[in-house]
Amino acid sequence: MRINSGEIHQQVVNLFAERYARPHISNSWRGEYIEAIVAEILGPNWKLTWQLTNSNWSAWDIENESTGKKIEVKHSAACQSWHSGQPNQAVLPRFDIKEVDGYYDSGDKWVDLVGYQRPADIYVFAWNGVSNPDEADHRDLTQWEFYIVSSGKLPRGQKTIGLKSVRKIAVLADCNTLTTVVDRVISSPDTD
Repeated sequence: MRINSGEIHQQVVNLFAERYARPHISNSWRGEYIEAIVAEILGPNWKLTWQLTNSNWSAWDIENESTGKKIEVKHSAACQSWHSGQPNQAVLPRFDIKEVDGYYDSGDKWVDLVGYQRPADIYVFAWNGVSNPDEADHRDLTQWEFYIVSSGKLPRGQKTIGLKSVRKIAVLADCNTLTTVVDRVISSPDTD
């Protein structure tokens, strides 16, 4: 029997699509999903970095093709795919905000930074706080809260930040106001 590459490829793509067809998307895949959701909501000028480069790795997740502005997306959810089926005590998440001394540009060229910095212009912290497994649905955009903050407002030298602290310094948006808030924070990073 001769293998049909096109058929096998399409079957694998369909198989991977099943990952996102369930209400509780695994941590391993939810990051890519939320990054894509944010990029789609923001509009056609915003691209996932892998769409702009030959690399699947970048120091930020989304970039504006016109302006070059960069977004880092962090995510968490109260209900996890491995839940036992019972509502859990919602634990507020911690997000990685570690500063770096450089990054790979387009995946192969190292760019040194002056000191430790965060290469993205803004961070979008996405949180789905629905803890009841029967109600939580990571595919339902209305269940997500988005907290937008300029990188300069994140605490210097801090590697992680909790949701409680994010809420104090960020601007809250939902799926309908995300674009407006991102535009505002990017255009006035010191006043968000």
